[in-house]
Amino acid sequence: LSEHKTFLSAIELKGEALALESSNKRADYLNQIVDSRILDAEQTFELGELLYTQKNYQGAVNAFKQVLRKQPKNYQAQFLMAGSLYAMEDYAESSDNFWQLARKNFKKDITSYYCADSALRNKDPVRAISCYEMVPPGNYFYTARTRLAHLLHEQGNWRYAMQSLQQAQQMVSL
Repeated sequence: LSEHKTFLSAIELKGEALALESSNKRADYLNQIVDSRILDAEQTFELGELLYTQKNYQGAVNAFKQVLRKQPKNYQAQFLMAGSLYAMEDYAESSDNFWQLARKNFKKDITSYYCADSALRNKDPVRAISCYEMVPPGNYFYTARTRLAHLLHEQGNWRYAMQSLQQAQQMVSL
């Protein structure tokens, strides 16, 4: 494979051929390739992306873990792994990974938002509050501030909830 980078395309084509017979056969085949560890980090990442798009989240997690062992600063691999963990409802692990990424400012809007969402689903309101507070102005900001206010209100901290909404209002010029 190191000599024939296009061989990964052959793996994908065989996977598609097996999918004609059964999607489970394709998944098993692609998982075997990941488990064999014959691919380099770039190829494993590409296979992980393929598994992710096919909603084979466990296979994607396995692939991205291999990538991260070789390339610990591959934040895109960690991001897709966190998304896979979230899809598998492993909210503790997804929250941890989204938290790490948000603290590194990697796609901070989405990583901090899903850090909070995962934390809430994992019944960890302290982390959820911290993550919602990290969401920068942008696509997720207003929703994050609204959820933060509700969470704070549920915990009896209505004054901080109101302050949070007022700050959000000022920041988005409503």
